[in-house]
Amino acid sequence: MGNFQEHIILQATLIASLEVPLGIQILLEVLIASLVYFLEHLILLGEIIVSSENLLETQILQEVLIASLEMTLVRVILLEIIIAFIGVASGKSNIDGYSNSFIGPFTGTSNSSGYRNSFLGKESGWSNTSGNSNTFIGTYSGFTNQTGSNNVVIGYGAGPSNLNSDASNRLYIDVIPNECGFLTGNDTPLIYGEFDNDLLRINGTLHITETAKLTPLIIPPTCTSTEEGLIYFNANNRTLQVCKGSLGWKEVLTN
Repeated sequence: MGNFQEHIILQATLIASLEVPLGIQILLEVLIASLVYFLEHLILLGEIIVSSENLLETQILQEVLIASLEMTLVRVILLEIIIAFIGVASGKSNIDGYSNSFIGPFTGTSNSSGYRNSFLGKESGWSNTSGNSNTFIGTYSGFTNQTGSNNVVIGYGAGPSNLNSDASNRLYIDVIPNECGFLTGNDTPLIYGEFDNDLLRINGTLHITETAKLTPLIIPPTCTSTEEGLIYFNANNRTLQVCKGSLGWKEVLTN
């Protein structure tokens, strides 16, 4: 048993030398201690069963062993929940964030309490501290996001600017060159969306090679200066309408 304990102590020493958050180091060490405790009592139980006819003593030790195994399994589950950091300094500031997956060097480096985030690519989600349920894919993606949640960012350097580091429920698909080493993000990416408002915006020219269909509406949508330029198909008189701001909806003349 002594050799096993020495091996476990060596493993704990190696864990302490790894570049992982302190909270994870502590959990690993507690897990190792639990395993040692469990194995020690497992061996003791075997010795008692062989050498003793005291059924009560055997039963008590069995119960202790089961409780020890249950606690060990709980700690294994906690470890699985917390640890999913791959890459140099990935998730290094994590304190109580959980269910995060950070893959790539310096991914989620500033994350302290954010949870259920998935960051893939070098320095993706770098500035995130407490944002939750974000999905960032691509080198430097979501770099400036700090507290925003429920965002999807795809593309090299894509994501909100520093002015909107707390934006939530947003979609950014773009490629933002890293000019002069400054990562600025972009609030008007090629494809932008707002999940909470059911909004999708194309910041550029959209080419449709076949057809586009407008669902006929009985009740006209809102038409103000903000909506100017919107079009819809009127189901009542089967006409195409365009919003002209303060002038309201006007029929688009067609042959």
